[in-house]
Amino acid sequence: MMRIATTTTVLVAALGVLAARPIAARAQANPGDDADEASGGPSRRTVRATVALTAAELARVAEGLTVTSAETREHTITRLTTLGEGAIPAMVQRMRDPAGPDAAATWRALKLFKERAPRGSRGELLGGVRVALERTRNAETVRVAETVLYLRALESIGTLEAARVIVDLGAAAGGQWRAEIARIARRMGERVVAAFILCRRHPLREMQRWARHTLWQIGLNKPGDVVQTRDNTVLADIIRAYGEIVDPKAMRVIASFIASERVQVREAARWALRRYGQSSLWIVRESMEALTGNETPASWSWEQAITELYAAHDRARFGPSYRLLDQGLAALSANDLRTVRARFDEVLARAPLLDRRGEMVPGYLTLGRARLEADDLVGAERDFRLALRLEPEGSRAAEVRAWIAFVRAERSLASGVADLALYREALQHQPGHRPAQAALVRLSRDERDDERRRQRWLAAGGVLGAALLGLLVMAVWRRRAPRAPLASRPAQQT
Repeated sequence: MMRIATTTTVLVAALGVLAARPIAARAQANPGDDADEASGGPSRRTVRATVALTAAELARVAEGLTVTSAETREHTITRLTTLGEGAIPAMVQRMRDPAGPDAAATWRALKLFKERAPRGSRGELLGGVRVALERTRNAETVRVAETVLYLRALESIGTLEAARVIVDLGAAAGGQWRAEIARIARRMGERVVAAFILCRRHPLREMQRWARHTLWQIGLNKPGDVVQTRDNTVLADIIRAYGEIVDPKAMRVIASFIASERVQVREAARWALRRYGQSSLWIVRESMEALTGNETPASWSWEQAITELYAAHDRARFGPSYRLLDQGLAALSANDLRTVRARFDEVLARAPLLDRRGEMVPGYLTLGRARLEADDLVGAERDFRLALRLEPEGSRAAEVRAWIAFVRAERSLASGVADLALYREALQHQPGHRPAQAALVRLSRDERDDERRRQRWLAAGGVLGAALLGLLVMAVWRRRAPRAPLASRPAQQT
């Protein structure tokens, strides 16, 4: 019994260690999580990862601003100023709540925050909110403070969506938020430009004038100046904003990016230039003549002219890639796989989004099968997956997926696990996939043979077990059988 108890204890301890390993791994991967729980709330990093919040959930969080505990209020301020993109809809709903403070109440609260702001903060409202909430925590003051904190969160998020929410608030409460928004704009710089450009077509003329004035104040009111950024996302947003409002002063700047090497910027510029319609025809003709040396036919419409211009730029940019692709296709016809790989890999390095990239799918299929024949399963799977990425919905996509499933099954088999489901998946993608069919037949036969051997061993084990059990019973019976007493035994005759 002591041995059984000891064995049980060891097994339980081992299971406890195994169960604790994933928990420890999670703790190492996310060291801030436990700290968040201990401190009573999520850290900055955790809140940023929040997927979404509802307005009701956000209101419950904001209730922490009304308590007397300074520590709880500070924790709530931290949470509300570090919300992520998922909370933007909820923030908008809270800021536009009809039951919120009116213009007069907003003015009183903002005045209070400015008066309570620390010296040297130049009217920074966040510091004033902290001080004001120590004594004044009525409903109106708290709701205005909540908006101040949301503005700080939106500033930290920094996306175009967040910037548009900030700028749109300038129309609320009689424009009393505009001074704070102007301060935020100076801090955000180029990240807020696209939102102010879009505001220039706001339904309210007062907002249009304010948007122009704010861009002038931060020194980013000229198209040639605002595009001097290295952030592709910001630049694409600015170009699309100019195209959205169809600013004639920005058309030449937009046209300069239609052949950009940065895909995001190039697509934004081409979309924006099309927005100008007939008005873009003169600059399209000018660009075409500068690129090709030929004049655009007078019979072309602006749509045909702009399409031909984009195609001419693509031919000029992708010319070397097209030549490499043609060389690779010729090598594939000659079964020169080394040259095929070299040319196709170079094409993808130069132009991963080449419009003719689908023509490389047969080549990478051939390269993958060659590696499969050489027992290079990892390399074969890499080639097949590359072929799938080139044309995920192409005519040979099912065939490529079948090969991927087959290679995965072969890799699993090489590691000692026969995964028949992967072979069947290959046949689902391509019913006539012969290697998968052959593997299934072979492994099914082996499985039946293994089952027969297993049955034989079980039968033999059963017979042996029965024999051992019989011997054990006989041995126990003989030990317990009663013996005649010595006195009753007949005396031996001498």
